[in-house]
Amino acid sequence: MPTISLPINNFQRENCIFSDEEWRKNNDKRSIVRRVYDFIIMIFRELAYEIHTVTYRLFTSQQRFPLHDQEIEWKNDTKGLCVFIHGLNGHPHVWDKHISLIQDSTLDIYAPHVHHGGRCSLDEAIDPLFKRISDYALKNPKSPISLMGVSNGGRLALALETMIRKNAPKTDVKVSTIASIHFGTPFIKFMKNLGLCEWVVDPIVAEEFEYGSKKAQEILAKVQEPIPVGNGVRSYEFFATFEDIFVGDLGCSLPKFSDEDKHEILQGYGHNSIVSAVAVKQVKNTVDWMHERNKIRKQEELELQALEEHRNTACGLLQSIYNVCVA
Repeated sequence: MPTISLPINNFQRENCIFSDEEWRKNNDKRSIVRRVYDFIIMIFRELAYEIHTVTYRLFTSQQRFPLHDQEIEWKNDTKGLCVFIHGLNGHPHVWDKHISLIQDSTLDIYAPHVHHGGRCSLDEAIDPLFKRISDYALKNPKSPISLMGVSNGGRLALALETMIRKNAPKTDVKVSTIASIHFGTPFIKFMKNLGLCEWVVDPIVAEEFEYGSKKAQEILAKVQEPIPVGNGVRSYEFFATFEDIFVGDLGCSLPKFSDEDKHEILQGYGHNSIVSAVAVKQVKNTVDWMHERNKIRKQEELELQALEEHRNTACGLLQSIYNVCVA
């Protein structure tokens, strides 16, 4: 699987969005022949995905995944929560490969149907999801949460992260998105110019999906707000593909909030087929991050416990000295 890592050094830009031209100029070194080949391969992979999706929806029970407003029972020994959010008009089955790769039985998995399939405002879509995630965070404040989303699901994941900051400030959160529209997409303007937009997406969706929309800028601004010292840590990871014709702008899928963010671009995959292509790496990065955060939390607890024991010992010693002096 050809991939290209994209560290951008000396990051100082206030705007977290780089242009599609900047990403391609600095990182796409393929020949014209290779680009044509990758585009053709992408078409076949997208067709295979669509065939699989249609077959799945026709012959597989839709009750495998929880509804957006369904109550969830969390594990008693939970060590973390993995949240998987599908895209517009999507289905949770897109995460089947990811879920099958999670072998840690102490991790909770939440892959719900998004309200109205995402054909609604962002606020309406994330409200029921946030209730479930918030319930987990409040019951398990020391357990990390990973929010993974594809396309519109990535936009929801980033918005949910900012909400967790206020509701569960001590919780560690990782956001990992695939082919997402964090800054909207030029595709909406293209469809409007053709007079087809109202036939393709709902008005509120078109408004929020538009390139540089008010809602997109609002979410990105909240993410960039400083996190108070002592609150949970944040980790960001973004995947995209050169052949994504639906997003149409790499910059929309690859925001950069700090030098610690991870970015990766694939070639030869489309907007949908990229999901399974990054599954192994995305799951490994997520599980490793959760184990690391749990290890750090455990170490901090041991240090606090040792400090408390030393304090109690010192207090006992001072009390003994005081008693001797008084006697």
